[in-house]
Amino acid sequence: MLPNIDLLEKELETLNTREKVLNDELSVLLSNQDSFERQMISIKNLVPALQIITQDAHNLSNTISFTAALADNISGKVRELDVTKSRVVACLQRAKDIIDLKKCTDGVKKALEDEEYEEAAAHIHRYLNIDAASLQLSSDPAEGSSLHQALLSLDDAEKK
Repeated sequence: MLPNIDLLEKELETLNTREKVLNDELSVLLSNQDSFERQMISIKNLVPALQIITQDAHNLSNTISFTAALADNISGKVRELDVTKSRVVACLQRAKDIIDLKKCTDGVKKALEDEEYEEAAAHIHRYLNIDAASLQLSSDPAEGSSLHQALLSLDDAEKK
């Protein structure tokens, strides 16, 4: 049986239409080829710039990391200095209190010898205002002994 001519003609017409559509699409693509080539060249030209930007970003990241580590280090040193400063201030206060204690002790002894009881009371009052925590005995036996003697002397004078 021979294929139907009408059917074949219809198929031929469909194929011709399809060929025309494909040719039109191909023409559009070929006409845009110059534009695509220019865009590809632009993209290729961007690659070195992107590599430079990537390297710069990496360098910046390293610099920031180094700066952060340096800031942490400096912050630690500042904390150490702050602790040291507070110890020095406490030491100076202790020295001042020890000097005051010595003056009070000497003042009380002299005032009692001279029978100046009001002056002795003033020295005892001054002694009582000295921070007791700062007068804790030190690890130095000589200083600890003299402090202990001064405290005993003032306590005895206070009782009188």
